[in-house]
Amino acid sequence: MILPVRIPHPGPDTCKVCDSRSEAAVAVDFAKNCEERRGIALPRTEAPIHYHRCYDCGLLYTRAFYGWSHAEFRRWIYNDDYAAVDTVYVSVRPMANGATVAALMKRNGLTRTLYYGGGNGDLARAIEARGFDAASWDPM
Repeated sequence: MILPVRIPHPGPDTCKVCDSRSEAAVAVDFAKNCEERRGIALPRTEAPIHYHRCYDCGLLYTRAFYGWSHAEFRRWIYNDDYAAVDTVYVSVRPMANGATVAALMKRNGLTRTLYYGGGNGDLARAIEARGFDAASWDPM
């Protein structure tokens, strides 16, 4: 399988969030998914996705998908097989995470949030149901 991923340099980089220095941290196969701990694994692709970690803010990130079009994301990630490896993304995770995020917001005196990459908006609705102002944005 040949994926249109960008292989970043293995040395230092600049954090996507705070512009601080970051270092190469780990590489994982493109097929790695959040359900492997439950025994749902995809065949390995031999396409490494390299991640960096920021020294200051701790962000773990990749630049492997820079330049991908919406069509490429739909083909390689958000396709008909997506639910097979992320079985709880539709409603279970948004409802559970809504309670967690709302509790964190309350504890930290926050009233508004933007959920970037918010999918169908269920997490934002779960946060709003707990009395907060929440918006969801997802380019897909």
